[in-house]
Amino acid sequence: MEIRRRILEEQHYCHQCNCDTQVELREELQKDTIKGITINTLVNVPFCANCGSEIYIAKINDDNLDKINYNYRIVTGRILVSEIEQLLEMYNIGAKPLSLLLGWGECTIPRYLTGQMPNVENSEKLKSIIRNPYVFNELFNKNKHKLTNIAQKKVEGALANYDVSTLNEANEIAENSLIQFYSKNPNIYNGMKTFEIKKLINSILYFANLCREVYITKMNKLLWYSDMLCFKRSSFSITGLQYQRINYGPVPLKYYWIYGSLSETYFNLEITESGTKIQTFREFDESIFSKEELQALFDVGQKFKNWYAGELSGYSHNERAYIETNHRELISFNYAKELSLN
Repeated sequence: MEIRRRILEEQHYCHQCNCDTQVELREELQKDTIKGITINTLVNVPFCANCGSEIYIAKINDDNLDKINYNYRIVTGRILVSEIEQLLEMYNIGAKPLSLLLGWGECTIPRYLTGQMPNVENSEKLKSIIRNPYVFNELFNKNKHKLTNIAQKKVEGALANYDVSTLNEANEIAENSLIQFYSKNPNIYNGMKTFEIKKLINSILYFANLCREVYITKMNKLLWYSDMLCFKRSSFSITGLQYQRINYGPVPLKYYWIYGSLSETYFNLEITESGTKIQTFREFDESIFSKEELQALFDVGQKFKNWYAGELSGYSHNERAYIETNHRELISFNYAKELSLN
């Protein structure tokens, strides 16, 4: 790759030369690994035009960090600062009022606007209310008492731009986006099953209603065990999800997108010190499941309903499916025959 170079107009101090000198700015491809993910970014690197040594210039360094941050958000699917600004404008709401509406600390959104990286769950929640006004409307009706009268009127004015049919259809749009992503031809990585959104939703509702407390970490394992157990017994999974091996055990591929898209419509997500808790307000619909699927849900629920998330994660680490699958790779349902549950 051709290296682009240019001379800066202003001079900067070079420690090697011990004086202010001309600076040559070179564009280079920099590779960074952040939380196990490799990011390639074109950055500007300043060098002394006299001796050739690298020079530190605060503003250029900050600009490079912003570029790396931006690329990391793109690669990992995290919400961009510009998208948060779009959200505030879309619903005519301030940063602090939005934080309160979401049940977060009032300085959370202001910090995100200054560049702080949101966690996966918060990022997906913000993205879900951008693409789905129905979700925001439900959230507003539930928590508007936390806002001032003036803030409420501003939001109500913004929501008036969406007619009732748009609000009702928006939830279908969010579900359809999940269907488009997860729908694959039946194969050994989705349990030989075409993805079924309603069975995924109701599997989550089943476990959330059954367990005394269920966090996302635990829910991910419950979904995996029920899909694997059903496949072991019938050669078909329940949901058609694909699962990935990560440090905390098996998880649905891009699981944060699932919870972010479906929350506020089927369940609430509560951020706690222990993790993200799922609290459902919808009833489980057993009519959409086969007898084999219901039995798998029941057996997994009875086995693990009183287990803590950490216990279940540790237990899943002993499964051959987890042991023999490389980090971040998809887990084959061929391992179902060796699942510890029968």
